[in-house]
Amino acid sequence: MCSSDLLEHDRPWWVYVDSGGAYERARVRETDRDFFIFDVILLLTTVLAAVGIANQLVLAVHARRREIALLRVLGMTGPQIRRMMLMEGAFVGLLGGTLAVLLGVPLGFGSIAALQLVSTFEVHFELPVHYAVLTVLGAVAVSLLAALYPARQAAQARSTESIHYE
Repeated sequence: MCSSDLLEHDRPWWVYVDSGGAYERARVRETDRDFFIFDVILLLTTVLAAVGIANQLVLAVHARRREIALLRVLGMTGPQIRRMMLMEGAFVGLLGGTLAVLLGVPLGFGSIAALQLVSTFEVHFELPVHYAVLTVLGAVAVSLLAALYPARQAAQARSTESIHYE
């Protein structure tokens, strides 16, 4: 059966004829849809990470209420305690962002290698340095936002009530 025979109406019902351009447009549209799903997953992961960081810092404030009360008795002010908790949150973000870059780059290379095996597209993995920097800065920013409530809670703790819980 030659290609001109497939274009006629007597071709089998299971044979689908399409042009190369239409096939490419369909593949690009499907890939764009996949990347939209990846973006939604990234957003949900970011929100989940922020909730986890806030939860961890709230628990840290609760577990260290006596320590925070002692710091208040020794002269540490509310803004200083708030700054201390924000720095702790920033450190968590810095650590998380650095690990994301260090572990994500090899994962990206592996994913692209796997994609090249199953795809009709020519795909290359290029990571500009500023993306890695933006990833770390974004993780720090999300962590700082998540640390605002626990830091405020720690700064408002009364030293006398916390010491009497012995």
